[in-house]
Amino acid sequence: ILGRGEAGAANVSAVGLSAAVAAIGQAVAAAWQAAGLTARPATLACLGAAGGDRPQEKEALEAALAPLGIAARLWVVPDALIALAAASREVIGVVIIAGTGSIAWGRNRQGDTRRAGGWGYILGDEGSAFDIGLSALRAAVRAHDGRGQPTALTDLLVAHWALSQPEDLRSVVYGGSYPRLQIAALAPVVERAARQGDAVARRLYAQAADELALAAKTVIVGLGMQAEAVPVALSGGVFQAGELIIEPLIRSLRAVAPHAQIARLEQEPAMGAVHLAAQERSA
Repeated sequence: ILGRGEAGAANVSAVGLSAAVAAIGQAVAAAWQAAGLTARPATLACLGAAGGDRPQEKEALEAALAPLGIAARLWVVPDALIALAAASREVIGVVIIAGTGSIAWGRNRQGDTRRAGGWGYILGDEGSAFDIGLSALRAAVRAHDGRGQPTALTDLLVAHWALSQPEDLRSVVYGGSYPRLQIAALAPVVERAARQGDAVARRLYAQAADELALAAKTVIVGLGMQAEAVPVALSGGVFQAGELIIEPLIRSLRAVAPHAQIARLEQEPAMGAVHLAAQERSA
């Protein structure tokens, strides 16, 4: 790796096409600068993007990026594919991504692919950091009302957002543009409560594990891989909670795929894009 670049969010569904293109351009320029090289079109660029498996979104992003001159050939693929490629040089197996959003995506030896989840925060994203954060907020206000089980989350969430009382949570959630990222950022607060023994917080992580396992099991069965030693890579910030979410997920997954090889992704997904680009160029 000669250079790395970072920029803002580039999920078209979340920030819009123009902002996504600008962020990608900034990241590429920063990578050339970090490498100490003059920016120029590469021979091939592989870009892992949310929505990269949906033809309309893929084509729109490729067309919008073309004027930037990033590469002679720009290859947009699903972000889940580059994560799987980082886990398996053969690009065979399943990857579970749980960050702000969530998805399970897989590919078998016949080249068939399958996905479950990835529907966004309104329709899906079960088991994601956003899902955990929103569930925590709901549990906190139910507890405050007396409609739900008492939980330390109520005080912890109020303190996290530097508020005076639970009623002030409304001002954060409804006070402006929908705070999706701020809600997703609550997941570590829930983790802390769970590690302190809060039953509600522990239940939220168990529910997240069940949802992520369900998505992965759907993909595994759909690809006919349940009897194989299928590699399952775990990617995304939610898995930083460690055994809180990974252990129940493994138990649930192995009920369907007993030989599954489940582990956190060791290489960053960007390396998967490098591997795919190298394979495509050599082919």
